[in-house]
Amino acid sequence: MSPKLYQHPFYNHLFGFFDTAIPSKRVGYKQDPQTKEIKVTNIPSGIFTFEENVKTFLQEHPEPSWPLDGRLLVAIYYCQLESEYRQKDIDGFSKTVLDSMKGTVYTDDKQVDALYAFKFPSKTGRRHFFVGIKKIQNNEGWFIPPLFDSEPWMDSSITG
Repeated sequence: MSPKLYQHPFYNHLFGFFDTAIPSKRVGYKQDPQTKEIKVTNIPSGIFTFEENVKTFLQEHPEPSWPLDGRLLVAIYYCQLESEYRQKDIDGFSKTVLDSMKGTVYTDDKQVDALYAFKFPSKTGRRHFFVGIKKIQNNEGWFIPPLFDSEPWMDSSITG
């Protein structure tokens, strides 16, 4: 995981992680026929490691305004391998990313009033994801511009 911080004219905070797969937060549930209690049947591998790695990076590079309060707009761009592209659900990886920032970037993901998630297949054979966060004041922020005008993940000076 090789993270980078960026500046953006619209988003208050923007960061990216290169060569990183986002595990889906999709969890299986099963109801016990006797007690009717619902139990978790499986937690996908890699969830806790991924969340800890993101949290560690964010804690090592904190912004003075963190944790953010109030209403937030979050944009997530996820570049996946071709083999993963049609198999991974956008909601599963979005939940993983949102949970990894909880307690560091913002207090709770309940603050996220607008979420823009975008997945696309990698042209380079490498994974990347970017997160943009904007504090929403009044009714602003409902127009969501792209995180980038070009494709920085194609620039070898950025991705290493």
